[in-house]
Amino acid sequence: MKIIFITSTPLPNHIGKLMNFNDFLKLKIDVEIWNLENFFFKKKNIKMYYQNKKLNFKFKKYYKISNLRTLDNKLKNNKKNIFIHLSKYNQTINDDMIINKLNKLNINYLAANFDPRKLFYSFKDLIKLPIRFFKKKNRYKNFFPKAVITSGNIGDFDSNLYFPRSKIISISSIKIDWNRSKKIFKKNYICFIDENIGFSPDSKLLNYQVSNNVSLYYKNLNKLFNKIEKWYKINIIICASGRHKYKNQKKFFESRRIVYGKTLKLIKNSKFVIGHGSLAFDQAIVSKKHILTIDDKSFTKIKKLDWPHYDSFLKNKRLLINEIQKKDIDNLLKIDLNYYDYYIESFLRKKKIKN
Repeated sequence: MKIIFITSTPLPNHIGKLMNFNDFLKLKIDVEIWNLENFFFKKKNIKMYYQNKKLNFKFKKYYKISNLRTLDNKLKNNKKNIFIHLSKYNQTINDDMIINKLNKLNINYLAANFDPRKLFYSFKDLIKLPIRFFKKKNRYKNFFPKAVITSGNIGDFDSNLYFPRSKIISISSIKIDWNRSKKIFKKNYICFIDENIGFSPDSKLLNYQVSNNVSLYYKNLNKLFNKIEKWYKINIIICASGRHKYKNQKKFFESRRIVYGKTLKLIKNSKFVIGHGSLAFDQAIVSKKHILTIDDKSFTKIKKLDWPHYDSFLKNKRLLINEIQKKDIDNLLKIDLNYYDYYIESFLRKKKIKN
């Protein structure tokens, strides 16, 4: 038996690790990964995305395909195998060309929706729902997955809405480290989830800006960190994914420690979490950590596009970096976090699902 995972967008190392491809190999299942990014992005943008060489995912049967003839031959030779499309759901590009080829050859394929979202977040948002729904429905008009792999009640609802004939495979979210972890540091710390402001590989790939004044952002951020460390007598650790490596650490975070590639583990044992809108917030919710959501005047609209997902759920309001006072954090830390359970069941793991 062979499973072929296909992606039309880059597969960074940290996402590849979350997929646990080696677990399939342990079950004696042959696995291949086909990266088709070269069909949909310019070479210079892909090169900029992978400026940090450690961002490249490594796997024995990982193929980057850039030639249509090669793709056609590989598809014909693997017609009887199972395909799982990793990037069709919620994507920003149109890769119907790939879907049409799968359909033409009558290849069975599944879809992965590892980041389910609500259809709307407010009454104002509800007005846009019909247009948003039909746009998404139109995007999937030629997409006929045999099954959708997803998480939580919202994942199930979304799958039934757009693919009523597809089977739903509900799993525990791959975004979460569900296992217990030993403390990395003995001393208490606060976790700041870094999002590579000014250096994000995604912004280089898609040609967009998240901040109009990067240097001012880091200046404001460090002022806030200095105040918090003084108020609570506890250090802030910079939790970075590793997608960008800071060559001049002091320029961006002063003397604070930066830890790469251990964000989920660090969140689990932190006192509380600070961030903008990273998917790592999901780990903070599972680990029952208070989340201080922060904004900056330099941020562009595109930076804030996904924020309603968390802002509509969290009981604390998002605050501007330069306006945060101690009482704001004191009030945040008083909030009972049992309400997080609803989010976990909605987006990350249904009640009856085990690890």
